[in-house]
Amino acid sequence: YPSGSSPSINYLEVAFSPTDQTNDDIIAQIGDFNLFVVRVSVFSSFDNASKLVLKINQGGYPAFVEPLETNAELHAVYVGPFISEDEINNNIISINKITETEAGAIMLWKPSV
Repeated sequence: YPSGSSPSINYLEVAFSPTDQTNDDIIAQIGDFNLFVVRVSVFSSFDNASKLVLKINQGGYPAFVEPLETNAELHAVYVGPFISEDEINNNIISINKITETEAGAIMLWKPSV
């Protein structure tokens, strides 16, 4: 992003009081929201995927690595989660610049249990 500006991101904050809720209960509550991510790259090396995540984080965006759904030996890098697809679209130029990519797959994301 341009010097002096920052990514336009609205973070979803979820607060829970200490109760007898299990992790599954908490994930189910978070799962009630539609969250979105953009897959920016896929690597055969977990180390290379992790390096890109660090670069994205340093650029001001949340990111993570998960095994690719169709091939668990590959490591997909996702930016997000975001509250809406519009939020991704509003930041995609900056995300592409940081990741040195031209395109990404926007998808609905649910936290895994």
